[in-house]
Amino acid sequence: MANMTCAHALAPSAKWSEAQGKRHKTLADRARQAILQSKRWLADRHMVVVADSSFAALGLIAAVRRHVCLITRLRLDKTARNFLAAFNLVAALCLNSAPK
Repeated sequence: MANMTCAHALAPSAKWSEAQGKRHKTLADRARQAILQSKRWLADRHMVVVADSSFAALGLIAAVRRHVCLITRLRLDKTARNFLAAFNLVAALCLNSAPK
């Protein structure tokens, strides 16, 4: 039987960061940092990260694709003008991360 663990991290708003004089990190930046740190802590384990569509950023997917399996809803039709570029990027990411 597999272990199922749930983790969370606080993500202050841009307004709060500005009021405190701190640099604001986007949700995708915080997710990338948390996912990669978790993978460092659990280097010998396979990780599957399930996230909602808030985490469907191509930059986040590209950053963690070699370390974990990220499952999220990625709607390429939302960016119709960049559809072909986004499709090519996702196709390249999938082909490059395939097990050899």
